[in-house]
Amino acid sequence: MTILWGDDPDRLPANRMGSIEPIAKTEGNVMADFCKQCSEEIFGEDFEDLKGLGDGTPLEPGMGWTALCEGCGPTVVDDNGICKSDGCLKGHN
Repeated sequence: MTILWGDDPDRLPANRMGSIEPIAKTEGNVMADFCKQCSEEIFGEDFEDLKGLGDGTPLEPGMGWTALCEGCGPTVVDDNGICKSDGCLKGHN
């Protein structure tokens, strides 16, 4: 799931209460995202929520994508959505 937010305050649409709304949303239901390990632990299968976060360019060794997993918190995942963070709240690494 990707929600794009603008960085220009003049372009940010506001609802009637004045709160900022996303510029674009993915189609379908907006649900929580889970890393591969949390998805398998909670649901019994990997739904690939955090897989392919980058632009398709392979990551260099030791690098990853910052993400928010609803199971293990702020983390770093590889191109396959596998949690690689030393600071993972569930100790996946």
